[in-house]
Amino acid sequence: CRLKAAGLLPLARMMEGIPRDFLDRDLLSALVDRWNPRTHTFQFPWGEMGVSLKDVSMLLGLPIKGDPIAKPADPKNWAQDMGTRFCKHVPEYDSVLNVSNTPSSEAKKPTEELRGFSKKPAKRRKISAKQTEHPQLKESVQLATKKSTKLKEPEEEEDSAKLRGPTLAWLRSTYGKLVRLKELTEEQSQCAVEIYVLWLFGWVMFTSTHGDCVEPRLIEYAMDIAYSKIEDIQEISYGSAVLAGLYRANCDSCMRIGKKSSYVGCPLLLNLWSYEYLSTLGHPTETFFKHPGSVYKDDVDAPTVGSYWTNSQFKKEKQVGYDSYSQSIDIFRPCWVNWNPYTRDKLQQRAPGGLSSLCTRDRKFWLTKRNLIYDIYVEEYAPQRFMRQFDLEQRVPPPLGNPVPEEIHA
Repeated sequence: CRLKAAGLLPLARMMEGIPRDFLDRDLLSALVDRWNPRTHTFQFPWGEMGVSLKDVSMLLGLPIKGDPIAKPADPKNWAQDMGTRFCKHVPEYDSVLNVSNTPSSEAKKPTEELRGFSKKPAKRRKISAKQTEHPQLKESVQLATKKSTKLKEPEEEEDSAKLRGPTLAWLRSTYGKLVRLKELTEEQSQCAVEIYVLWLFGWVMFTSTHGDCVEPRLIEYAMDIAYSKIEDIQEISYGSAVLAGLYRANCDSCMRIGKKSSYVGCPLLLNLWSYEYLSTLGHPTETFFKHPGSVYKDDVDAPTVGSYWTNSQFKKEKQVGYDSYSQSIDIFRPCWVNWNPYTRDKLQQRAPGGLSSLCTRDRKFWLTKRNLIYDIYVEEYAPQRFMRQFDLEQRVPPPLGNPVPEEIHA
């Protein structure tokens, strides 16, 4: 399986059963308002907490070991190249250029062709733009104002974006034409894999403010998974890239004060993280649930910790709103924090057959002090600031990390 060779199979399995309204935008807004862009941690009344590489591995099952997703050259002829690959194998092929400017309303229509597309698990979400009153974040906002930094809103970014990519409408339409066929040739199967991976990139792992399209520079990674020999598929550190994108999204979102501010990156990761660590704060009603034996195909094709929450058997409680979440965090007791949600006993209760081997394969990298890279972004990774999440003693003040120079991070 190509997704298995690339390390994306556990995440793809997670997305098969995720409810359409899984993401809690108000909860995400309340969390982002506690983000400190200088330390890459959440500033809570009980101390600092952060999303770590350990969480990426355990929740999403993404690989940490591998090459980074550094900024490749922008493919100038991506549309023509995709047309060459798809026109011979897709019945009634529609050029990607014909739907590159499809209105958002068209891209939001549900479809039954690809389950993930209709669920919209991590599509660009608008979050309520409440200006934070947290002292450190407020200081950051004031600092940005003094520097006269113009924070572009999503609409401005879309208008100024000269290089668009394959849209959700085109991916959905083309994928639908392929899956309706009774039998797929090898070339058609490869085309379907490329489309699915592009959707996984653009609407789950690396969501952006570019509207209803996926970044063209990610096409080459999807092509590698779809067309290379399985043994030759690149080993990419998708886990560190997703975490770098999340850090960048938090740093950007916590500084926005516009009425139409948006949250991108990987909202799914932050939503799952809050369910694990902040018990009773907005997560679905828990029922006694164990993964059935049918979900275990092999050591890789198995559940992750995140699969427990995305299971459709959970009942979503009525969203309580941004203000209520903010107040709940302010009065949240330290004893309610689940500092280590991945204990052996807890995992045994949820997944008696074990988790995907990818959840723990790269554990030697969880405490690295190397910076995280995704595209043009370089983000500091500072696990020394939240060591209690690793069942280790927290030193105060925390040791120095590997800070990124301000001119690079900004």
